[in-house]
Amino acid sequence: MAGPEGLARRSGARGTARTTRYDSRLPSAPPFRLPSARAAPSSLARGARPLEGWNQSPYGPERIEDSMLAELLPSTVAAVEVRTDPVDIPLFPEEEAHVRDAAPKRRAEFTAVRWCARRAMAGLGLPAAPVVPGRRGAPGWGPGLAGSMTHCAGFRAAALARHRDVRSLGIDAEPNTSLPAGILEEISLGPERRQIAALRHARPEIAWDRLLFSAKESVFKTWYPTTGLELGFHQALITFDPDQRGFRARLLTAAAGDSAPRSYTGRYGMEGGILATAIAQLAPALVPA
Repeated sequence: MAGPEGLARRSGARGTARTTRYDSRLPSAPPFRLPSARAAPSSLARGARPLEGWNQSPYGPERIEDSMLAELLPSTVAAVEVRTDPVDIPLFPEEEAHVRDAAPKRRAEFTAVRWCARRAMAGLGLPAAPVVPGRRGAPGWGPGLAGSMTHCAGFRAAALARHRDVRSLGIDAEPNTSLPAGILEEISLGPERRQIAALRHARPEIAWDRLLFSAKESVFKTWYPTTGLELGFHQALITFDPDQRGFRARLLTAAAGDSAPRSYTGRYGMEGGILATAIAQLAPALVPA
């Protein structure tokens, strides 16, 4: 999926894409079943933010603080986030090859999320390992691992878990600002736009259109590693539950067959001008009956 600003540029060139209508075909959804509140994990699993001017050991826990994303995910997930880019962080040769000629901004984003990934690996008791982009830019994790990374202005993060606990993960962070003009219509379905209109009036402190975009990004990041299939914006219907700070995503595609998920549940948070969404698809043995 393209970012919202990229969609805005594309829409300006060719007009806004037509929204597929699913409204009349949607059966009623079952109630939300969000995970219980996260238990306090180990310090490394809660995440870290670097000291200002930090340039010490790239993987040492110089400063451990609460992580917004850690609060949205099960305690078996190691979630690490930073608000400033760590400095002097070495990359593995396989990673370096992907950003050797990149602009400084891109290199900083790429390196910072991999620093977060190294810290998440440490939180699971694993040695540092390269995270190389694969098809569609999806991060390549080691055998037996599920993970996700995200970055936006002023925020970088990674989340990692073992497959025995979590089958797939999706996280996304966005600025708490409205989408560019015309993008909501391009990424949303009718029921989503109606709920967003109501939520904007009831809870105006959140940019609900941007949160919808973030939720759909998290859905795609959870979906793609287990199916290898694309998923369009109109192939997931998001319903927010603001009282629980959660959301449900109903997948409107049968392309992956009967064994593919039909829905996900996730959580969202807001802190310091950043919106974050997270989904953890639990391993089959851990899914509540």
